[in-house]
Amino acid sequence: MVCEIERQCGVNPAEARTDSDAQPAAPPARVAELLSGSNRGRFLLASLMWVTGLLAYSAFTTWTPTLLAENGLQLDDTLLLSATLASMAPVGALLAIPLIDRWDRRKTQLAIGTLLALVLLMFSVARAPWAILVFGCLVSLLFQMAVPFLQVYSAEIFPTRVRALGAGTANALSRVVNFSGPLLVTAIYAGLGYTAVFVFLAILGVMGGCLAILFGPRTTGVSLETVAAGKEDGHA
Repeated sequence: MVCEIERQCGVNPAEARTDSDAQPAAPPARVAELLSGSNRGRFLLASLMWVTGLLAYSAFTTWTPTLLAENGLQLDDTLLLSATLASMAPVGALLAIPLIDRWDRRKTQLAIGTLLALVLLMFSVARAPWAILVFGCLVSLLFQMAVPFLQVYSAEIFPTRVRALGAGTANALSRVVNFSGPLLVTAIYAGLGYTAVFVFLAILGVMGGCLAILFGPRTTGVSLETVAAGKEDGHA
């Protein structure tokens, strides 16, 4: 039946299959390709952005209730904070939708990271339960807004051949490094105290945007082919 429809449309089924079969499938991309040529710098950038972003986010969501409880906040309040922080995930993602293509993604990432760092610093000195709740919600909201930018940007800086491999490997690498998060938070808390933990997270939170501005290519409004060729108006 399909062949009959193709003939009625003027398509020769045999020729169509021949033309398709004449193009050999490209071999799958290899991890080694991420470490050679221009891909090396892009992979390093994507990996650092994922590592710093995920480490800051995971440390905040995992350790904040524990640290607050150890510093005098009642258990009921910490449970309320945890539930409220979790509710910010869909809100932050929805707020990112109208912004993700509006301006240069690198600059928007930097703006979100800067706001995130400032709110984390305010959270670190807040002691009233209402202030902790408000600043905690803002931190979680900004983290969730940053995630879509990171996911999109870390993929589009790679050439088509290694795009999925590059973005996926950078993401996976951040998950492996994230295992060191509890050790880092514990060491900072034991050595420098409660406030120092959130200062550290603030530095991590703003680092991704700084790296994108300093070393990343501009991708907003630029074709992927142009980005891959390194001809965009920005850093290669």
